[in-house]
Amino acid sequence: MFRLYAQSNNNDQFKIIRAVNDTIHNVKVLPEKAFSDEYNLLITGFNSDLTKGENKNVIKIEWGSYYIDGFYMLVITPRQIYLRSGHNNPNQSFLYWLSDFSEKQFSLIKDFLEEDSQKSIIKSKSRNVKYLSYDFKKAIIEADISKKNPTTKNERYENLKRIIKLINKSIPNKIKIPSKKEFNNINTIRVIYHIDDLDIEMSALKRVKK
Repeated sequence: MFRLYAQSNNNDQFKIIRAVNDTIHNVKVLPEKAFSDEYNLLITGFNSDLTKGENKNVIKIEWGSYYIDGFYMLVITPRQIYLRSGHNNPNQSFLYWLSDFSEKQFSLIKDFLEEDSQKSIIKSKSRNVKYLSYDFKKAIIEADISKKNPTTKNERYENLKRIIKLINKSIPNKIKIPSKKEFNNINTIRVIYHIDDLDIEMSALKRVKK
């Protein structure tokens, strides 16, 4: 099951901002001003990190969410750390939070995640070649809409906070955790990988409605 949201495929309604490519690390850098009122659509492009094995420059921590009928991704690169959503259906995805990051922090966190002693972290066997993927089994709150779990609406913030607290153990310069008020006041922005995704969404919606 997934929820559908009516939308127009008229691209003129969008105030678009694009991620830029970091050619040194081969990752996309999302502009912080994407959270301003000037824009309502961020085109991220695809991270082009084709480095093999453990030398990859993109870490993805992902968990499913019934609340949004999709999943959340905490993405870490040598330049940034950010929280976004994603879907395997026509629902819209959003960027919720981002913070600057350093190459040294990235290297320390990657080493930390690879340690066998971190029993709450399971390395994913996903075939996705773009990422090093991890599953934080013990840190994630699973929202249960059917039981009206009070944590449901706060799950993305609470999980973000829990995961950052865990990975902050591995770095001397800690990632600043926003307060819940600060997090909720962020002007989230819709994200797509490519402008053609708008047409794909519209085609999917039309097929479902028939």
